[in-house]
Amino acid sequence: MTRGFDTSILKGPRWIVAIFVGLLIALAFVRLGIWQLDRLEERRTFNTTVNVRAAEPARPLEGVLGQYEDKVDEMRHRQVRVEGVYRIEDEFFSVGRLVDDMSGTLIATPLDRDDGTVLIVIRGLVPPGTSGPPAQG
Repeated sequence: MTRGFDTSILKGPRWIVAIFVGLLIALAFVRLGIWQLDRLEERRTFNTTVNVRAAEPARPLEGVLGQYEDKVDEMRHRQVRVEGVYRIEDEFFSVGRLVDDMSGTLIATPLDRDDGTVLIVIRGLVPPGTSGPPAQG
């Protein structure tokens, strides 16, 4: 004589709680999967925006500022052209930065413009192990 599985045990309070917790965990994983897909779409949109703006030719800074006024997000990742004199003595470094999967030291230099304004120019990334100071000029 074979005995079947007693399903009445599944009706106990411990099993009901276990099933409920299991369903909550499953729903959480589904929601996290949807969130990951949303993040992927945001990242693709961001990358497309950056690539399109970076492909545009450099324009004078005043033209970009005049076109976009207070819309800072519209100005991001656009190339501009400015003239001035680098203040090499006030150059500063940000060690341990990661740019395009390459680590190194980021170099930023103040640029004095003829109208008296000063811009901070990110001049590049020096890979670790580079001998001597970063190239100037």
